[in-house]
Amino acid sequence: MRKFSHQIRESLFVTTPKGFRICEEAISSLKLPRPSFGINYNTFDHDWLMIKIRRALEKSGEARVWFSERVLLANPDLLDGFSQDYFPDGVYEAPDGTLIAVELEISRKVRSLYREKLNRYVKYMRETNGSKTAIKSVTILVAKTAVRKVIEDEARIFGDYFRILPLGEFLAQHQPQLKKEKSHET
Repeated sequence: MRKFSHQIRESLFVTTPKGFRICEEAISSLKLPRPSFGINYNTFDHDWLMIKIRRALEKSGEARVWFSERVLLANPDLLDGFSQDYFPDGVYEAPDGTLIAVELEISRKVRSLYREKLNRYVKYMRETNGSKTAIKSVTILVAKTAVRKVIEDEARIFGDYFRILPLGEFLAQHQPQLKKEKSHET
């Protein structure tokens, strides 16, 4: 394991090739994500926020099981009928067994990209309706108000498929769980 820190108070660990081989031998039934050889600072903020989101959902009891984008890429059969050319930032299983996708939007993109992403999800959810291993809804966490407004405008016609939340509010609501976790760490 290699330790990294990047303007945060916590340490991050990535798997080395040797650690990957050891884990792969110990858990041969699951394809594991390939090891990291360092941190890609172009995607660091996004990846770090996804870790915080995952921890918040797990600590609050909203997520029983979490599948990261890397795990989904390594195991595409985990999601029934999902296109292999694109995977969500994360997927979690709620206590009732429902699969919920998580998307994190921290930078503004052109409207057509958001529309394409939303349409892809709606098409997928309609085609796999009734399947137990299919995503039932999508939570989109948005860092910027302008981006949230664009996504809300595009998602309005799709009803309950999408839950669009400000990232800051989401993290603030889950802060007590994360602080409680921190107080138990040694």
